[in-house]
Amino acid sequence: MPFSFLNQKISTLHSAALILGAAGFLSRLLGLLRDRLLAGHFGASRELDIYYAAFQIPDFIYTLLLLGAGTMAILPLFMEANEKGHQEAEKFINELLTFFAITAGVCIGIGIAATPFLISHLFPGFDLLSKMEVSFLTRVMLISPFLLGLSGIFTSAVQAHHKFLAYAVAGILYNAGIIVGIVFFVPYFGIFGLAYGVILGAFLHLLSQFFSYASLGFRVYIVRNFFSVKIKELVLLSGPRVLALSLQQIAFMVLLGIASTLSVGSIAIFQFANNLGFLPAGIFGL
Repeated sequence: MPFSFLNQKISTLHSAALILGAAGFLSRLLGLLRDRLLAGHFGASRELDIYYAAFQIPDFIYTLLLLGAGTMAILPLFMEANEKGHQEAEKFINELLTFFAITAGVCIGIGIAATPFLISHLFPGFDLLSKMEVSFLTRVMLISPFLLGLSGIFTSAVQAHHKFLAYAVAGILYNAGIIVGIVFFVPYFGIFGLAYGVILGAFLHLLSQFFSYASLGFRVYIVRNFFSVKIKELVLLSGPRVLALSLQQIAFMVLLGIASTLSVGSIAIFQFANNLGFLPAGIFGL
């Protein structure tokens, strides 16, 4: 099975913390390499402004989807179900997958339809061509919240069974996919290659978690009556976090919208600074 080397069970707290910390450090180093490659290839340019602007709607939708894919909220509910037996845990995950797929489909569909209107108002400093490019990239990258959301659901079961190596490597694979996009896709597709790299990274993120989940003997199937008591509890548990992150994301989009009215490259520079600012939290917070 692919990614089988990630299925080792880590039983001790210190070992798990060491693996997560080391993987977080490596993931952030790859993030720095990613940003360095972007800066070296594009500089503080309108192209990079467009790329980072295109992330905003997918990121906001991903935040909303944490109602169904918030790993920290899923974990205690999954462990509670798992105590009742393997089938009960499997049923809970598949209820969640069904609920998430429907919710994500609706949100992404609305996002695709509303993208041109939203981009026009979010980034008033862009000219018409730039807004069209942002809209195209946004629609491509709207696939990523769906893939990452599914991955987040599988991650809960993976963590509950102490497969922390599989969980830890997901962020590394995501950044690696984006780097592949910069190095190999951009020369052929230009700025659109960056969006394809994001999708590749999200797909690798999902695969690593799915194969680890499948190794536990769980199946994936559609549940008709998916809005169970546990799913309702999950939505209530996730609500405050989703609200806080949504407001934070909206504030960030407003700042980028203001940056779009400034000199070319302002969005890119602000995003680079923001990424550096979160570097310590990404290593020690994990």
